[in-house]
Amino acid sequence: MKELINCLEQENTDIDSVDKLFTVANSPWGDKAKRALVADNKLIIGLSRMFQLHMTGEHGNIEIFKTVKEAKDWLRIQ
Repeated sequence: MKELINCLEQENTDIDSVDKLFTVANSPWGDKAKRALVADNKLIIGLSRMFQLHMTGEHGNIEIFKTVKEAKDWLRIQ
Protein backbone atom coordinates (compact mmCIF):
# COMPACT_ATOMS: atom_id res chain seq x y z
CA MET A 1 0.00 0.00 0.00
CA LYS A 2 1.17 3.50 -0.84
CA GLU A 3 -0.10 6.82 0.40
CA LEU A 4 0.78 10.43 -0.34
CA ILE A 5 -0.17 12.94 2.37
CA ASN A 6 -0.01 16.48 0.99
CA CYS A 7 0.26 19.24 3.60
CA LEU A 8 1.52 21.93 1.20
CA GLU A 9 -1.78 23.78 1.12
CA GLN A 10 -1.63 24.53 4.84
CA GLU A 11 -1.08 28.26 5.32
CA ASN A 12 -1.07 27.87 9.06
CA THR A 13 -0.69 24.95 11.36
CA ASP A 14 -4.00 23.75 12.67
CA ILE A 15 -5.53 20.54 13.89
CA ASP A 16 -6.19 19.33 10.32
CA SER A 17 -2.46 19.05 9.59
CA VAL A 18 -1.76 17.09 12.74
CA ASP A 19 -4.90 15.01 12.26
CA LYS A 20 -3.56 13.76 8.91
CA LEU A 21 -0.58 12.29 10.73
CA PHE A 22 -2.58 10.50 13.37
CA THR A 23 -4.79 8.90 10.73
CA VAL A 24 -1.71 6.87 9.80
CA ALA A 25 -1.46 5.54 13.35
CA ASN A 26 -4.88 3.92 13.00
CA SER A 27 -4.21 2.46 9.57
CA PRO A 28 -4.55 -1.29 9.13
CA TRP A 29 -1.83 -1.40 6.44
CA GLY A 30 0.90 -2.64 8.77
CA ASP A 31 4.62 -2.79 8.13
CA LYS A 32 4.38 -3.10 4.32
CA ALA A 33 2.95 0.40 3.85
CA LYS A 34 4.88 3.26 2.22
CA ARG A 35 3.77 6.77 3.09
CA ALA A 36 5.16 10.01 1.70
CA LEU A 37 4.31 13.20 3.53
CA VAL A 38 4.85 16.48 1.67
CA ALA A 39 5.21 19.68 3.67
CA ASP A 40 7.03 23.01 3.55
CA ASN A 41 5.91 24.42 6.90
CA LYS A 42 8.73 24.04 9.46
CA LEU A 43 6.37 23.14 12.29
CA ILE A 44 4.58 20.48 10.25
CA ILE A 45 7.93 19.07 9.11
CA GLY A 46 9.13 18.92 12.72
CA LEU A 47 5.96 17.20 13.93
CA SER A 48 6.18 14.84 10.98
CA ARG A 49 9.77 13.89 11.84
CA MET A 50 8.76 13.07 15.43
CA PHE A 51 5.82 11.08 14.10
CA GLN A 52 8.11 9.32 11.61
CA LEU A 53 10.47 8.20 14.38
CA HIS A 54 7.61 6.93 16.48
CA MET A 55 5.64 5.15 13.74
CA THR A 56 8.17 3.76 11.26
CA GLY A 57 8.45 0.02 11.58
CA GLU A 58 5.17 -1.48 12.68
CA HIS A 59 3.27 1.02 10.51
CA GLY A 60 5.53 0.81 7.47
CA ASN A 61 7.98 3.27 6.02
CA ILE A 62 7.22 6.98 6.37
CA GLU A 63 9.32 9.59 4.55
CA ILE A 64 9.00 13.37 4.44
CA PHE A 65 9.50 15.47 1.31
CA LYS A 66 9.30 19.12 0.29
CA THR A 67 7.85 18.51 -3.18
CA VAL A 68 5.10 16.29 -4.51
CA LYS A 69 7.40 15.16 -7.34
CA GLU A 70 9.99 13.83 -4.89
CA ALA A 71 7.28 12.04 -2.94
CA LYS A 72 5.76 10.48 -6.07
CA ASP A 73 9.18 9.37 -7.30
CA TRP A 74 9.88 7.67 -3.96
CA LEU A 75 6.44 6.00 -3.98
CA ARG A 76 6.92 5.14 -7.68
CA ILE A 77 3.55 6.60 -8.66
CA GLN A 78 2.58 9.17 -11.26
